[in-house]
Amino acid sequence: MRLMMAAAMAALLAGCATGMSEDECAGADWADIGQRDGLYGEGPDKFSERAERCAGFGLEADYEAYQAGRSKGLRTYCTPEAGYDAGRNGRPYRGVCPADLEGEFLSEYNIGRRLFDLSAALDEARSDYDDAVNDLERSRYEFRKARERFNDPNLSEAERKDAGKDMDRYRRKIEDLEDALPRMSDEIHRAEGELEDYRAFVARRSRR
Repeated sequence: MRLMMAAAMAALLAGCATGMSEDECAGADWADIGQRDGLYGEGPDKFSERAERCAGFGLEADYEAYQAGRSKGLRTYCTPEAGYDAGRNGRPYRGVCPADLEGEFLSEYNIGRRLFDLSAALDEARSDYDDAVNDLERSRYEFRKARERFNDPNLSEAERKDAGKDMDRYRRKIEDLEDALPRMSDEIHRAEGELEDYRAFVARRSRR
C-alpha cells in the first residue's frame, strides 16, 4: 500500500517546483497546481511564491482556484500512508493538515521520521569512521615524511627542529585517532542495533 502511495505521489508531484516559467504562468491551471502543492504538504506561503514569480511576467495567479485545489490535495497528503512516506523520506511537516486528519497523519509521520533519523545517524557514524581512517593514514604518511626529513644529514639545525615538531604533531594526532577509532566503531554498532530494532518494530506493525 505504501509503495503504491509513494508511486502515485511521485507521479502527481512532477513539476511542482516554484520556479515557473513565463509560459507555465500563462497557461497555469491554478487548481491543478494547488492540488499538487497540497499533495506535497506545502504551506500557504507557496502560493505567494508562485504568484510573485508570475507577477514578474505581468501575469496574475488565481488564488481561489489554487486554494480549492490545494485543499483537495491536502486531503490526500494528510493520510497515515502519506504521513509515513513523508517522514521516512525526511520531508518536513509544515502543520498543514486539518485538525480531523492531523492526529493519524502525525502518528505515522513520526514513525517514518524516526526511521529516517536512525538511518541518517548510522550513515553519519559510518562516514565519520571512514574519515577518521583516512585521516589516520594521511597522518601516518606525513609522520614518515617528517621522520625522513629529521634523519636527513644535510638538514640544517633549524630544519631538523621543524621536522621534529612535525613528527611530534603527527604522533599526537595518530595517537588520538587510534584512541578514537574503537569508540567510533562502537557507535556504528550501537546505531546499527538501534536501527535494526526499530525496523523490526515497523515490520511488526505492518503485519497487523
